[in-house]
Amino acid sequence: MILGDSSTTKDKWPEVLISAYLPKSATVINTAQGGAIWGKKSKILSVVEQWNKAKDLLKGSKPDILIITVGGNSFPDPKISYDDVLALCEQENTEKMAPDQMKEAILALRTIIADYPDLDIYLVANFYAGSNPKKDGIRRHYRTQLAALCDFYSCNLVDLTRNSNIRGRLEKDPKNRIFINDSVHITTEAGKARIARLIFAALKANYPDPETD
Repeated sequence: MILGDSSTTKDKWPEVLISAYLPKSATVINTAQGGAIWGKKSKILSVVEQWNKAKDLLKGSKPDILIITVGGNSFPDPKISYDDVLALCEQENTEKMAPDQMKEAILALRTIIADYPDLDIYLVANFYAGSNPKKDGIRRHYRTQLAALCDFYSCNLVDLTRNSNIRGRLEKDPKNRIFINDSVHITTEAGKARIARLIFAALKANYPDPETD
């Protein structure tokens, strides 16, 4: 199951993940929607709403893997530190939490884990696109916040911020673009192939092939 924003819709890296790496027996449910954030945004589904839609599409089947990629449209308050995230996760009374994207992220993960406690969850810290220095700093801090969520809820962090080898400052210039063709989204074939490979590698690390003689 894949939830997220426009960086994660079916026509982006998921189509390459499915065609190049996954067995034909795999069922992929993708409810990602352009403009999505952790919480509700006008008519755009929240992560919890995407999750409920995905469960309906599975028609009672149990999901094995969940990938969540949001953050490009609205980040949690950058003043929230790693330790702050852990403290918020510890709070049982959600009314005491500030109405922020971090609260929405915590509520979403609580909902998902309550539904399927043994689900393998991957949170993606996304690549730099046509980034500016300020947004680069926010993305780096968001990666730290996602790491705290992963540490508390025992999820997997896929760090495309650091490990994608996609250099946002170069991609800002149309003459230098390799992975991005609109200064924001991974829409070139090279870009989709790069992200699909890295996502699959993260999954494969937890699902190695059995040894055979």
